[in-house]
Amino acid sequence: MDEGTLARFLSKAEIQLDTGCWLWTGTTSDDGYGVFSYQRNNHLAHRVAWKHFIGPIPAATPHLDHLCHTRDLSCPGGTVCLHRRCVC
Repeated sequence: MDEGTLARFLSKAEIQLDTGCWLWTGTTSDDGYGVFSYQRNNHLAHRVAWKHFIGPIPAATPHLDHLCHTRDLSCPGGTVCLHRRCVC
């Protein structure tokens, strides 16, 4: 991802100091995940972040776990789960 695109991506993530989550403030999908328009397509924002900061998503583990969700026992889950907006 080029520097301009990365800056645009980061401008849509708000770091939560209390949890460390990077909450997506841009467009979200109907099921609550962040959506980022990149390379002429829409992508799930947390997957874009993973690919940029960590590397390729392993084929054996195509589902990325939001660890902040796993740690938050008070979260109701489902489409109202704010952790779906976390891109970190």
